[in-house]
Amino acid sequence: MLSIEQIKKYRLALIVFAILLLFGLIWQMGSFDKKAPVAVSKAPDKITHAEEVIDPRETWTNRLVERSAETQQKYQETQQKQQELQQTLSSLREEINSLRENHQALLLQRNEQSLAPKEEKSLSKIAQPLAHLSLGLEVDVGEESLKKHVSTYVPAGTYVKSILLTGVAAPTTTSSAQNPVPILLRFLSEGSMPKGFKAPLKEARLIGACHGNISSERAECRIHTLTYVEDNGEIIEKKVEGWVIGEDGRSGLRGEVIDRSQEHVKAAFINGIFGGISNFFSQQATQGIYPVSPITGQSSAMKGKDLVEGSLASGTGSALTKLADYAIKRAEQMQPIIMVESGRRVDVLFKKGVDFSTETQVKQHSFKSAQTSTYQDSYNAAKSQAKTWESKMKSSFKKQLANLQFNKEVTL
Repeated sequence: MLSIEQIKKYRLALIVFAILLLFGLIWQMGSFDKKAPVAVSKAPDKITHAEEVIDPRETWTNRLVERSAETQQKYQETQQKQQELQQTLSSLREEINSLRENHQALLLQRNEQSLAPKEEKSLSKIAQPLAHLSLGLEVDVGEESLKKHVSTYVPAGTYVKSILLTGVAAPTTTSSAQNPVPILLRFLSEGSMPKGFKAPLKEARLIGACHGNISSERAECRIHTLTYVEDNGEIIEKKVEGWVIGEDGRSGLRGEVIDRSQEHVKAAFINGIFGGISNFFSQQATQGIYPVSPITGQSSAMKGKDLVEGSLASGTGSALTKLADYAIKRAEQMQPIIMVESGRRVDVLFKKGVDFSTETQVKQHSFKSAQTSTYQDSYNAAKSQAKTWESKMKSSFKKQLANLQFNKEVTL
């Protein structure tokens, strides 16, 4: 068995060993705490980002160069498209010009064909009845007048859609036809001629004259002057004849009949009634008994009051009778009128043909509503579309250039 001293020595040795072990553990833990922050702090020093290495000015310049290259490419594409559109427009112009030339050649050929046989027949007809005459007389047959053409002549029967620029109050008196009231019209479309031909009279103005017809309640209007202004400023004035056709397809314009004579007739009627009543009271007031005296003879039995009343009634009756006569005379002077408002759509029908050959032509071409107008419309539409597209591309290109310039200024 161990002694007490040995046991104490063992205990002391265990305590020392435990203390040394504790110090060793503390030292190990302290070394770990010191090494950990060193590893963490050194890691970010070794990592470098691309943003720190690359200069931002270089990136901006590279982007601007790329954008300018893209815009330059788009501009070149737009230039190519514009050239293509111009080529198509030029081809359309050539086609339209060829169509016009062919159309005019056909018209001239048709006129020549129609003129040649008629001239021969007319000359033969004139020569046959004069062949047996040998009196030595010289007969001047003359040349047949040239045929009229749709480019310089508007034939009878041509009608044009029109609008009334002014209204009219057409009187219905018997003398209204000799003193008509004026009216102004404007053509809304081209004149319609036989075989589909059109007379280019759009926007021309007409001056006419109207008078009323109480039986039909219509204002009958005729045209007498046509005015037209060319695109170059030249003015044409021609005397014309024709009628104004209403919306219902009948001659004249249906309007509202306004008769103000009825008011005067009513006034005459009322004044006549009251004049008769006044005359009655005047007779009643002046009627009385006249006694006969052997000395003074016949004397009046009326009082002064009755005389005054009779005089007033008599004066009132005569005044009312004169007022009734005046109202009747005014009613006779006031004839009914037919009121037609402005802005109505009507047709103008030419009674006689109008020759523009001595004047400046209304327009240098009179066309048939066929392929020529179709090609012209397509050409105008393509031209307008090309212009709008070109203006849009130019504006967008200018905006891009302005943005690029602004970005350069910002970076610098």
